[in-house]
Amino acid sequence: MYYDIRIWEEIRAGVEWKTRKLLEDIKKEIVSDLALSEFQADPIPWQLPQVMQQRAESWIQRLYGSCCDVYRAHGKEPSPEFDSAVWAFHIEPFIMRENFNEHGYRASILLELLLCAVGRRRNGETCLESAKRTALLT
Repeated sequence: MYYDIRIWEEIRAGVEWKTRKLLEDIKKEIVSDLALSEFQADPIPWQLPQVMQQRAESWIQRLYGSCCDVYRAHGKEPSPEFDSAVWAFHIEPFIMRENFNEHGYRASILLELLLCAVGRRRNGETCLESAKRTALLT
């Protein structure tokens, strides 16, 4: 498959800015998500995987939508070539590329958001506590 790096290079700066904003918004939404808080329990309720899948799909769709917005701002319409480039250079890494934090913890951005959404512990603080603290600071 062919991925046109020129498409990605044209939108990269705008997409990266929009992605940072989107991640901040999602973390704030996680804090107030009633469905997520309702199904955070031990043992894990059977509904939680479905809720998590729907949240993940929504986040990825919003990520793609941000890419489309930036491309349209350049006077262009998304095409199959655009979709391929965005997948290869932004969405697939969002889903799959592991990042390291200062504690050596490795996870993709999407996995980190999902862990926050289920409230699992990370470094002595739940991801939700961290997200709430972040939301209060912004």
